[in-house]
Amino acid sequence: MIRAAALIGGHVFAAVALTIAVAVAVAVAVAVAVAVVGVAGVLAFSVSARTREFGVRLAIGSEPRHLLTRVLGEGAVIAGAGIAAGAVGGTALARFVASYIIEVRMPGQRRNVPWKRGFWQQSPAGRPCAVSHSRPGAV
Repeated sequence: MIRAAALIGGHVFAAVALTIAVAVAVAVAVAVAVAVVGVAGVLAFSVSARTREFGVRLAIGSEPRHLLTRVLGEGAVIAGAGIAAGAVGGTALARFVASYIIEVRMPGQRRNVPWKRGFWQQSPAGRPCAVSHSRPGAV
């Protein structure tokens, strides 16, 4: 009976984990779509504001592919800056949040236990377990 309950609980956990993973994937897809539309809007505004400049450049002999390369280069710089800022901000936010949650660690980071060093030890079964240390001020 206990084994059947554990199997059912495992399936429920797997279903919840899958639902959360799908929800996160949808949120990421929406965020990427919004970012792409934003970059396209900035580039469209930039091109519309510089039509006279492009006309003058074409009139003095510049080739259209050079103008296209320049515009696409500007878009790549904007996208690269956004990716770099997102990576730095995401890593900083993840580390900040992980510092408040005991069992969450970033790759290469030690366990987060703010009140006692050595709080977590290995049990005889090889799993981490809490030893009988108390927090400062606890009775």
